[in-house]
Amino acid sequence: MTLSALQEHHIEKALIARDSVEAVRLYSEALGCGLAHAKHEVDKILELLVVQKPAYFRYEPVEVYAQEETLTINRSGIGAFMLIAVAMYHFFAG
Repeated sequence: MTLSALQEHHIEKALIARDSVEAVRLYSEALGCGLAHAKHEVDKILELLVVQKPAYFRYEPVEVYAQEETLTINRSGIGAFMLIAVAMYHFFAG
């Protein structure tokens, strides 16, 4: 038994969305096979898809670094706030 074009499309769509669990479920339901076999086959489909449509699987480190910098700024802002709060406490309570 083979996948129809529509079933292949839905599996590819799930893989492009990085939802491999959904892709395995779709494959398993479409062919009536076990999850282990479906995972093995979906992994093969993913390998082909990465080669055939690499634009969907490019890693974008710029966004990740921007998020990390924002977290660093937020942490240092909290640290500065705590330092000021402690200094004010000692000044007024002292």
